[in-house]
Amino acid sequence: MLAALEALGRWLAAQPEAGDARRFEFLICGGACFLFHGLPRFRGVTNDVDVWCQFEREEVVPLQEWPDVLARGIEIVSMQFTQPLPPGWLSCDASSVAKTFGVPPGARERATPMDFGPQLRAHFCVRFDLVAFKYLELIASTLEVNKTKAMGDIRALQPTEEERSAAKDWLMNIPRGSQGWKDLVQLEMAKPK
Repeated sequence: MLAALEALGRWLAAQPEAGDARRFEFLICGGACFLFHGLPRFRGVTNDVDVWCQFEREEVVPLQEWPDVLARGIEIVSMQFTQPLPPGWLSCDASSVAKTFGVPPGARERATPMDFGPQLRAHFCVRFDLVAFKYLELIASTLEVNKTKAMGDIRALQPTEEERSAAKDWLMNIPRGSQGWKDLVQLEMAKPK
């Protein structure tokens, strides 16, 4: 996936409409971060890069869809490999969840940044925040397959008490969290992992 991001960065740098002033900056979560940081995972492979949100200046902005120039680049780059990348290899689907739940406090500052040319920077979530995202996936998902995957990743990570506590604090204090949501967080976080 890093090779695909590098190719996208090169493609963007060659596009006049991308403009020198336009820089795409994303917070990456999910399987790509496990691979990037060499972390243990329930399933060792991933076929996409999940973008949690976009950064514009100091603001965290959930994405509805890719800007036109980026969408074109994603499609073109996917065909440049011997084995073409799957559609959605760079996915902003997780960004709809970010709109509801936000980002754990300090995630941007903790994330590992990596530039892919002058117009593309990815911030890869660190283990501390991946634990929080996996608990969110476990609690918020309505699909059993996603819950199973999240639980497998949590078990593989073997979160410390500090990581579990930080995840719980974030999930309990989500601005739109109802009492029912808080009860669900309490219930899931109390289960032995």
